[in-house]
Amino acid sequence: MSSGNNTSLVAPSNNEFMRLLDQLQVARFSIFSFVWVLGIWGNVMVITTICTTKRLRSSSNYFIANLAVADMGALCISVPMAVIGQVTDWPFGEIGCRFLNPLKDLFLHVSFITLTAIAIDRYIHIAHPFKPHISIYKVKLIIALIWLVDYLLVPLPMGFVMKVDRHPNGYNVCMTKWPPKGRKISILVLSGFVFLSVFTTALAYLGVGVAMFRQRGRIKKRAQGQGAATQEKALRRQLEKNAKTVKLMIVIVLVFWLTVLPLTVFGLLLELKVLKLTTSEYVISLFIVLHLLFLQHCANPIILYVLCKEMRAGFAVCVQGCCGNKKYEGSPRRCSSTQMRKDSMPTKPEQQSVYLAVNGITKMYSINHDNKRGPSVQV
Repeated sequence: MSSGNNTSLVAPSNNEFMRLLDQLQVARFSIFSFVWVLGIWGNVMVITTICTTKRLRSSSNYFIANLAVADMGALCISVPMAVIGQVTDWPFGEIGCRFLNPLKDLFLHVSFITLTAIAIDRYIHIAHPFKPHISIYKVKLIIALIWLVDYLLVPLPMGFVMKVDRHPNGYNVCMTKWPPKGRKISILVLSGFVFLSVFTTALAYLGVGVAMFRQRGRIKKRAQGQGAATQEKALRRQLEKNAKTVKLMIVIVLVFWLTVLPLTVFGLLLELKVLKLTTSEYVISLFIVLHLLFLQHCANPIILYVLCKEMRAGFAVCVQGCCGNKKYEGSPRRCSSTQMRKDSMPTKPEQQSVYLAVNGITKMYSINHDNKRGPSVQV
């Protein structure tokens, strides 16, 4: 659901509408500035960290990088267009209106599809650990198809119903001009797509939870059968690490839903005439749901920085690299999985055999075993 689809629903007097907009102007530009600066910096860090750190180049991480690309597109196109529409006339003409404005829907839908793809990818890796996993090449191909197909299905057709017209805020803005019943059909179709994505993602993570519960039982039985307390302790640590990975993904999904779904539900309830709002109620409600949507574009970098140790380290390396600090040159190499295994290898010969046995068991069940090149750290 785009902001442009909802702004034309205002029916009350222009004077009251403009007065309310003026009162919210400072808060609006403060939020825009905060989201834009933090979002651009954070998403650049996410993309750079994943692309430059070899051990982070896995299927799930490439999908997360795709989320960052979609957020960058929204910050560079959708947010500036929203600001322009509230301070001046649309400056890009009819052609720009038809081709630029629909892109905000593209970025949002790509994010929805990508989150669904991450959930399905996690389910396949955990529920079917012995089956061949999708290669990085195929992941890149899937990402390219997501962008292409979504553009052909949503922004391209929407270009035919976009027009520059006078808005109640007093400016000429780019908005959708639907034929009779066209708006209702569009909102119902897009809402159905959103809720289908939500349902699929929730079902996939439910399957992940069931698979991890069964995995925990199998590994515990294997460890108990071999009668090694050291093995059981190491396996428990590995399972906790896998659980943290899934929790991180679930937090990203939940934050996305909490910031995006209110606008979708708001537009759907208005179109179905379930909500009957005054001008002030409409403006305040729209202000809240729109700015929740904008906050989503800077949320993922914050989540990754707070919850993922590997991402924090990658961010630090990127920042130090940009500052030209030679002390951090080669830092990703020091964090390689080979070096980590060497550092954690026991020194006593009798402990080394137990360590290698535990590694062999956990590798089979590890959530991080994403492709044939070996286990990789997931974020």
